[in-house]
Amino acid sequence: MFGTTSQPAATHPQPDIPPTMRALQFDTYGAPDVLKYVETRTPTLLTPHDVLVKVHAAGVNPIDCKARSGNVSKLVKLQMPVILGGEFSGVVVGKGDLVVDFETGNEVFGMLYNPLSGSGAYAEYVLVNTIKDAIAHKPTNMTHTSAGSVAICLLTAYTGLIALGNLPSAPTTPKCLIIGASGGVGHFAVQIAKASGAHVVGVCSSRNAKLVHDEWGADRTVDYTSSDFADVLRGEQSEFDVVLDCVGGDDQYNRAWPLLKPTGQYVTAVGPMPHIGAEPVRVFDMLSIVGTLAVRKVFGARRYKFISKVLHHKWRGELREWLAEGKVKSWVPAEQIFELKDGAKGHALSETNRAVGKIVLIVA
Repeated sequence: MFGTTSQPAATHPQPDIPPTMRALQFDTYGAPDVLKYVETRTPTLLTPHDVLVKVHAAGVNPIDCKARSGNVSKLVKLQMPVILGGEFSGVVVGKGDLVVDFETGNEVFGMLYNPLSGSGAYAEYVLVNTIKDAIAHKPTNMTHTSAGSVAICLLTAYTGLIALGNLPSAPTTPKCLIIGASGGVGHFAVQIAKASGAHVVGVCSSRNAKLVHDEWGADRTVDYTSSDFADVLRGEQSEFDVVLDCVGGDDQYNRAWPLLKPTGQYVTAVGPMPHIGAEPVRVFDMLSIVGTLAVRKVFGARRYKFISKVLHHKWRGELREWLAEGKVKSWVPAEQIFELKDGAKGHALSETNRAVGKIVLIVA
């Protein structure tokens, strides 16, 4: 997975590790039903910094669905067959000689550096590199189901608000607008903003407003199904320090831009195309996206920012502490939990763009 090394990748052996495992994989692009529950080879350590994790739960994320569909094949080349799953929770069952922070038997959770490596966590075992990947000890207050659902979206929200949005730097209580506040990234963003002391306005449907306000702490919600948030917030132009867009599209940008302070930041987790990857991305689309991002970068006085990578190195610090303290929680409704063999149902649900919080596959 990460290439070879001149050092031996010796492992502290666990006799119960089978040579083969069950996994959810696909060998051709297509609809969710291309995902097949198969038996394949169990991964082995490649470097002395690797650990082998017996997976208990794996999160489903939009990028998984976009990769499986082939809609982003112009952007990401996959080598078939592919096992998806960028985030995981489980137990260490094998470790390389240079691993010092983890022991066999430790409960861990995290995110692969490359969630589209083809050797992901939709499987009974996943190989994790303790240097490159985001891995930490699972907080004892979290179930594997919850812990397996957090890393990608939580790191994305943190990167957008803290690293790119500069949220904590506001001299007074910062004001933050979250567009798509009930989704995977959005529901974490609301909680991170509140944990950082911000006044938070969340854009969501009326169906999810109570969750966004009561469970995750938004000060106010705006129902996008009945009104335009730009109209509702017209009296608050130039008052917001950060707008985090979890939906994407020019409409969001054009409506939200007047709400920002002159020093405010518009950060998008998606870009100028709404739900990019829901349809095939063509070369023309890529050129349009790159051009739009470049123009806004130059003429937006560096205030338009796109989350192109997340801060993996932050996983063992503040974010884990917030989870352990209960300041940030993952929302996984029972109807959004599926067994690994039924992973196609999870993908189908994700593609409706109507899931609330996170979707999780139970592996063991």
